[in-house]
Amino acid sequence: MIKLILCMMIVFSGALIGAYYSRKLIRRKDTLASFLSLFQRASIMIAYENSDLCKLFSDNFAGYDFLYDKSFDIQWLEFIDRFHYVLKAKDREILSDFIRNMGVSDVESQQRHLAMYSRLLEEQLDDAGEEVIGKSKLYQVLPLSAGIVVSLLLI
Repeated sequence: MIKLILCMMIVFSGALIGAYYSRKLIRRKDTLASFLSLFQRASIMIAYENSDLCKLFSDNFAGYDFLYDKSFDIQWLEFIDRFHYVLKAKDREILSDFIRNMGVSDVESQQRHLAMYSRLLEEQLDDAGEEVIGKSKLYQVLPLSAGIVVSLLLI
């Protein structure tokens, strides 16, 4: 009876591990899509509103408020660090580099800057979509299968 319970726990744990890693892929894709939407909305707002970066990016998908008492660069990096468990290093590098020239030139240059980083994020989003399609099922099945094999060996 104890072996049966142990085997069920191993299989269940494998299924949970697989679901976790599969969901992580989906969260990366959703987060990149949210950043892309944020950049597109910021580009539109720059054209119609003459507001500073703190106000421009405070209305974001994560509810993070950019304050005026701190440098926007530092706050942006803190904002990105909130997603370190979801985003890959390449994603974080693109988002970190984004702030480098933002807010130091005229409106047209800023819109071009946002458009360029939007394209870079679109490439990462396409990569994330392909990864979800290609690896999501694998991440679900592999730990479950390993749990079943270990359970069979215990019986």
